[in-house]
Amino acid sequence: MDISVRRTFDHDEIRSVFTHPDIWATIAEDNQTPDLFTPDTEKELFMAVDSPDGLIGIYAFRVVNSAELDIHAQILPEHRKKYALASGRAILQWFYHDAPARFVKLTAQVPFKYPNVKNFCESVGMQIEGINRQSYRKGGEIYDQWYLGITRDEVINGLG
Repeated sequence: MDISVRRTFDHDEIRSVFTHPDIWATIAEDNQTPDLFTPDTEKELFMAVDSPDGLIGIYAFRVVNSAELDIHAQILPEHRKKYALASGRAILQWFYHDAPARFVKLTAQVPFKYPNVKNFCESVGMQIEGINRQSYRKGGEIYDQWYLGITRDEVINGLG
């Protein structure tokens, strides 16, 4: 599948994915509005994913410490079935080959409310490493989150 990834600093492009009504309804915690979402392209890394169909999504990376990047995938709903898994593999290839060498681990926290997202993470090789208890608020309820991770070495072993 012809998937490519590129860094983007384009706020409008990033906002077009993150504030898409279906995505925003899922990712925004209570009382957040899309008009206040401003990507911080200096402190976070945004990687656009393109296919022959155009922009299909954006992966956001936040530096946690000198070795770890926290990752969040946002694939536009109309492209998930066709491209989500391929986009995850392409991002892992980018991480292994092109991310700064000091980063040796990718992590994600996924609310229990979204087992489909946990399943996606596991399908690209991330492993559940723990539970972050009572740490996410959505719809007036508090949820635990799965803490998932994959090391650079595990990425290359999984990519073959």
